[in-house]
Amino acid sequence: MALVAGRLVQAARIRDVQSEGELTDALNSVCARIVSRIGAACSGINASFVLVGPPGSGKSAAVCEAIRRAELHAEKSNGLIVQVRLHGRLHADERTSLLETAAQLARASSRHADRPNTTRSIQYGSLGPRASIGEILGEISAHVLRLAHIPGCVFVFVLDAVHLFAAQGSAGGAQKQTLLYCLLNLLQGESVRGVFIGITPRIDVVDLLEKRVKSRFSGEVIAAPLPDSVEQVCDFLKKRLKQTSEARGKIERECFCAGIDPFFKDQRVLNMLSRMFMRSRTLDSFLLVMSYTVACADTLQIEYFLQAYADLHVSKHGVERLLNLSSLELMILYALTKKVSSVRQNTSEAELPDPPSFSFDAVYAEYQRGALAGEHMESNASVALLPSSSWNAAAPSTDLVSMHVALKAYEHLVDLGLVLLKRPRGHHVSTLRSSASIRAVPVVPSDEVERAMLEHPDMSMAAQHWVTMT
Repeated sequence: MALVAGRLVQAARIRDVQSEGELTDALNSVCARIVSRIGAACSGINASFVLVGPPGSGKSAAVCEAIRRAELHAEKSNGLIVQVRLHGRLHADERTSLLETAAQLARASSRHADRPNTTRSIQYGSLGPRASIGEILGEISAHVLRLAHIPGCVFVFVLDAVHLFAAQGSAGGAQKQTLLYCLLNLLQGESVRGVFIGITPRIDVVDLLEKRVKSRFSGEVIAAPLPDSVEQVCDFLKKRLKQTSEARGKIERECFCAGIDPFFKDQRVLNMLSRMFMRSRTLDSFLLVMSYTVACADTLQIEYFLQAYADLHVSKHGVERLLNLSSLELMILYALTKKVSSVRQNTSEAELPDPPSFSFDAVYAEYQRGALAGEHMESNASVALLPSSSWNAAAPSTDLVSMHVALKAYEHLVDLGLVLLKRPRGHHVSTLRSSASIRAVPVVPSDEVERAMLEHPDMSMAAQHWVTMT
């Protein structure tokens, strides 16, 4: 039973972003930047930024590791890190988010009531279920100011899925971005030292902020980069497996670690990791397969790894994953696959570039051409797909989006690993503008994209006509 328990504990820790663990070199760089922001806040230079990256890229793990390092440094210098952490999927409602913030601060006040310059705080739960928004805001401010008097106290406000908090006010509804404004406004005061960290997969999250919130936000965006190669993935997995093997007994740990390097030298493993890398570069997809592999045996077994991939990875991707994209992202991806298919149909195998690649300008032109042709087809079933030479850029369309908006969708496809940029080795895309001129290739089969276009619940009839007429 102890051996089985050790396997299960290690499997759980492999994917636990809250536990101490190894990061990729790129995420370590991100982690160092966050630690520096927290360190600057100790000196009175507050910061606010958002950490952007696709789901499973390691954003939360980098933040957790940065806070852990900051807490270790604070302990040595007799300082204090007060963390308030919320998640948009749990606390996006205005009242819920404010009550949870007040509750976490109240518990922190109670824990540190014996520190210098503090007074006994109001007990947690004193607000009551019928407290008004104004009373909750007053309670939050009171706790923050009380804790701020502690020497070396730094607040770290972490909002996971921050775009869900921002969406409260962006849609024009009655709810406003009260929590965001409250936290950012508190950091404007000279007596409060702290950092605001938003975590999100949306690169347009800053555009969702209200004017009053944006005026108190620094506008800094930090990207959580994905691995550039299979070798980086292997190095990361090796470190993670060795670090989490402490859940096993001493003898079992030594036996397990001895088999890690031979496991990653096996060509079957490398081939499967390469296939996974082409499908998705997110770390979570690799850790999920490894956690199942570890849970199956006392040592790393290639057979269990291959079976875990077959059971988990294949079902996770394909059309099902494409249906999670927005309709715009899927249309941009389809435009790219259309360009590739067109070249393959009109070029002999000997002359065919391997693989055909296109710039964003070409993809956007295909998106416009197809969307307009779909609209014409919807209104007149006899209209065939318009050739490029007859496409009219000035034709009216209510569904077409601007190039800037489409470029954001395109960049998200790159982050998700569905589109691969053919950039020089070592070159990283850091801005939207820099990726527009770089040629790209899709890594998803065209038939899967076509099926997703026809099955997507939000896809317009005009866009579906674009698929069926070709």
